[in-house]
Amino acid sequence: MRRVMDLANWPPDGGGTGGRGAKFAVSPEKVSIKRIVRIVENRVDFICTFEGKDVNYSFAAPDEKTAQKLGIILNSNVGKTLFSIGTIEIPED
Repeated sequence: MRRVMDLANWPPDGGGTGGRGAKFAVSPEKVSIKRIVRIVENRVDFICTFEGKDVNYSFAAPDEKTAQKLGIILNSNVGKTLFSIGTIEIPED
């Protein structure tokens, strides 16, 4: 069975703008899942937090079904680190 960490390009890099002296999350072990923003076709947009600040993420799943399943996994793990969901198995159809 496939796990989240088996998806190509997982984990995604966080994005966003930072002012002078801004700190950026460099590790999925340091960001906590906050919420899903949207799922459009195979793209999952979500927000994590790092040191009290929101960090935007966008992940291109291999297909729409996988994107939906990943959205469910993210929603079920709000508050946990992005790294921690890597070992979660993606349900088969």
